[in-house]
Amino acid sequence: MINAYVILKGGMGNQLFQYSYAFFLKKNYNYNVFLIDITKFFPIKRILGINFLNFKIIKGNILFFYLYFIAKFISRYYLINKLLYFIGIKFESEFNQLPSRGNSLFDGYWQDYRYLSDELKSTINAGLHQSFQDIKFNSNYDLCVHIRCGDYLNNDSYYICTPDWYIKSILVCAEKLKYFPKVIIFTDDIDWVKNNVFFPFEVSYYYSPNNNDIEDFYIMTKYKNFIISNSTFSWWASYLGSDLDSLIIVPKFWMKDKEFKNTNLFIPGLHTIV
Repeated sequence: MINAYVILKGGMGNQLFQYSYAFFLKKNYNYNVFLIDITKFFPIKRILGINFLNFKIIKGNILFFYLYFIAKFISRYYLINKLLYFIGIKFESEFNQLPSRGNSLFDGYWQDYRYLSDELKSTINAGLHQSFQDIKFNSNYDLCVHIRCGDYLNNDSYYICTPDWYIKSILVCAEKLKYFPKVIIFTDDIDWVKNNVFFPFEVSYYYSPNNNDIEDFYIMTKYKNFIISNSTFSWWASYLGSDLDSLIIVPKFWMKDKEFKNTNLFIPGLHTIV
């Protein structure tokens, strides 16, 4: 059996995409998949921390990280990239394009809905439910709104959804639902939102009792309709919580120079751009 090694890095949303790509390789190509975890070498806030899909995880050491970093750097050169690809080291490229040789290393964020499946979705939801089913929360809300603050506010490279956009999106949601929904706000900075986003209608805020990101993520998945920021954290929560009747409103831009509809995160029939 061919071994596939998938790099695990980045925050929680990105890690879920890497788990998904590993699941895709296992199911579609019958690879024996391992995850190489190098998250400790990155300054990230949210770590998934739970292996819902039961992959074997290898902790990358400092030597591996340096070798990985060097390979990543030199792969920018076309001929070297082709050589690395030939020996089985694949950095993210076109959908479903695999190295032609045997055991391979895969590095990327794999933010592409085509790697997802109903089986993957149900497996992750089952794992979340098993881990956090005893958590108490108020489910009497029709609309979950995620406002990403934190590192986005201090980095000019990110596109930031404006307060007016969130207000407009809630009104659009009310129009599409044909009633005004009960709104609950999830955010990583409640004080900033209260001081900068002045909703002309009543909203509630979710206060995390344990300040635990994965628990908060699980609770977000229990709602049906969503307004999400340009964040993989809320993208995944809305995807896992959605059903055929869900309304998910997304911003026009994912990055400053990239519209959401031009990414492979945009799922036709599921996402509504405002």
